[in-house]
Amino acid sequence: MTDNYRYMEKLDQATLEWMKADGAYTRKVLDAIAPRAALQKRVSALTGSFGFMQGYVSYGGREFYEERLPAADDFDLIVRDAAGARRLVDVDALRAVSGGRPYAINWFLASQDGSKVAVGVSEGGSENAAMTVYDAATGKPIGSPIDRVQLGATAWSHDSKTVYFNRLRQLKPGESGTDTYKNSTLYGWNLKDEPFAVLGTRVGHGPKFASEELPGLAIIPGSTEALALSINGVQHEWKA
Repeated sequence: MTDNYRYMEKLDQATLEWMKADGAYTRKVLDAIAPRAALQKRVSALTGSFGFMQGYVSYGGREFYEERLPAADDFDLIVRDAAGARRLVDVDALRAVSGGRPYAINWFLASQDGSKVAVGVSEGGSENAAMTVYDAATGKPIGSPIDRVQLGATAWSHDSKTVYFNRLRQLKPGESGTDTYKNSTLYGWNLKDEPFAVLGTRVGHGPKFASEELPGLAIIPGSTEALALSINGVQHEWKA
């Protein structure tokens, strides 16, 4: 299949001018709709009057979920247990200590015993998440953030001591940005030593992966087996 618009990824001057002109035309058309401004104001007032929750899970007597408070712009990560509910990742606090730069939680994965949670946070809408593992009881981070974990942690071991995650490779100078998602690797991390490679095109063992396939691991609580996964882009079908 040929993508006739691939050249636009270069964002040359002609492409940028076309995008700006098209945006200006769209803005003009929308602004010409007389009732739109009042409707937008009303919708904003209604949607800002209540909060949202998403991603609820429960492990080891603890509940984990993302919450957006009324009138807030971002979701925070909440943990709730016998000690009450508390903000484990406060996005406003991250912004405050980073000179106002925007952040967002892209994903989280709690360990099977509920003692820890891996969280992917990215800056400025980039979705280039760095993974931090937090102690769920104290809220303290465990180890330094690991970058290029855009696609998330995929599993925790049964003993909740090892987290498995897909990590994109570091592009070399001169490599195209379109190669970002090629030859990624599934790593395991025991939260103490350096992460170790488990699956992928550059590992040298295990099942074979094509360069565009994203290796993952699935471990179902209570199961005696794990599944090696091949995630091919945005396809709904995964090979196991």
